[in-house]
Amino acid sequence: MSTPRILIVAPDLGLNPDGTYRPGGIQYAGRLFRRALEGAANLAIRVVSQVDPPEISGIIGCGGSRLRLAHTVIRLMPQVDRVIYLHLHQAALSNLPGHPPFVVIANGEEVYDPPSPLRARALRRAESVIAISQFTARFVAPYREGRSPVRVVHLGIDPPASSKPLLMPEQGGEAALLCVGSMYQWQPERTKGHRALIQAWTAVKATSNLAEAALWIVGGGEDEPSLRALAAANPRITFFGRLSEAQLAPLWQKARGFVLPSRREGFGLVYLEAMRRGLPCIAGNTDAGAEIVIDGETGFTVSSDPTDIAQRCIRLLQYEALAEKMGAQGRQRFADHFTFDHFRARLGQALGLSL
Repeated sequence: MSTPRILIVAPDLGLNPDGTYRPGGIQYAGRLFRRALEGAANLAIRVVSQVDPPEISGIIGCGGSRLRLAHTVIRLMPQVDRVIYLHLHQAALSNLPGHPPFVVIANGEEVYDPPSPLRARALRRAESVIAISQFTARFVAPYREGRSPVRVVHLGIDPPASSKPLLMPEQGGEAALLCVGSMYQWQPERTKGHRALIQAWTAVKATSNLAEAALWIVGGGEDEPSLRALAAANPRITFFGRLSEAQLAPLWQKARGFVLPSRREGFGLVYLEAMRRGLPCIAGNTDAGAEIVIDGETGFTVSSDPTDIAQRCIRLLQYEALAEKMGAQGRQRFADHFTFDHFRARLGQALGLSL
């Protein structure tokens, strides 16, 4: 039997020529899919990326050119048995004449609005569609009527390496919650929840023995200036901007918990980052965060109401034993369900491949 030949088409893997990575959930998820597939000895894998620069080794980077991406896919189509599109936008190329069988990965934001006719046709024609959460799958399911159902494959990341353990929360650490997420001017129903969280902090600080409770916000984006202005009157809210993993590590270690009350999270890899470090999480209750964080067990899921957010933040900050217990349960949930090995096994089953 010949070795299956697979072409991975990515929007952006976040690769830099010096071997470092650019931040972003789509980039991170793309690297997870690439790693899982390239790690299989029984597959022949080619990778093309629309955004990554041409000088990156191991892939065909198109430097942001849609035309170059299209030409590359056309050139490689006769040489592969299957194409896996890591994003719906690039899957519009599946409408090219003579295109081989293909799979579409649905991540979240790109499927919330009705897709263009070419992208909708791609969803209908794909041999299978894989969504990274049940939440995301709901937006894709209407396009799969009469076809194979949407398969859900939750993502996963590496557990702490024994040779380089992750920094864990300090016993009796500072009364602080950490928020890590991009800040963009999306529609209110798609927010990461920063504005409501900042508004909630007034109630947190007004609580007995929490006047000095700190909120640490990491990340950047076009909405950052307005969020800083909203928080200007509260000296216990600190904006750190974008940080590298090394710069972020001490904040993970010192925080009492993690909070990101998003409304339209396609998956939420950052919750896994918190859980594997033993931090309890506060996530939104309307998106994929509720699939990762178990309300009342590994943290809390909340509405967009600042009062609701404040109440859950107060519980984690006031009751250290509760935060520690939830963090430990979150770390166990990560180990049981959300490691990279779990993700790779789920992906292999969904694709009918041995990974």
